[in-house]
Amino acid sequence: MMKRIAAGEIGDVVQVIASFGKAAEHVERLVRKDTGGGATLDMGIYTVQFATLVMGGDKPLKVLAGGHLNKEGVDVVASASLVYPKGRTASLSTTIRADLPSEAFVVGTKGTIKVSYPMWCPESFESPSGTYTAPLPVTGQTYNFNNSQGLMYEAAEVRRCINAGLLESPGMSHGESITIAEVMEQMRAQMGVI
Repeated sequence: MMKRIAAGEIGDVVQVIASFGKAAEHVERLVRKDTGGGATLDMGIYTVQFATLVMGGDKPLKVLAGGHLNKEGVDVVASASLVYPKGRTASLSTTIRADLPSEAFVVGTKGTIKVSYPMWCPESFESPSGTYTAPLPVTGQTYNFNNSQGLMYEAAEVRRCINAGLLESPGMSHGESITIAEVMEQMRAQMGVI
């Protein structure tokens, strides 16, 4: 997808739209403050990371967020608008109360890229030049979410970096990780999560 964007296929990026939501309030660790629960930290990170990736690691100029907390003060529904330099924005939604489409869109001045469900670990995306697929290995195991076996690529990259003596992955810098954490913390603060 990033190669298609870099090639100018959709023109200048104007908007990112991403959602990730699953009916998961029955999962105790997600609804409790003492276990670090909440939609933003658990699922929302994928939408924030997607926006950060598309925006080239840029920090948003402004984060506007709202949502709802459960009786323990944990966010169970969250939406955010991120305002970026160069006339770009992102609209992000996450929840542990219901199944959202869990897709992502990158809208440009010349076209749109649609990242198919599940956006956190997709096997395909559609762009003006066609549909691109990269099937994940079939493992026969059940995971928390669809396509979770795709997270093995993150684990392999961590191993590669450790073996190479690297302190960070060239594909995901510390700075980008900090940007993602700062955006999520701003979202949570604006919703009243303490």
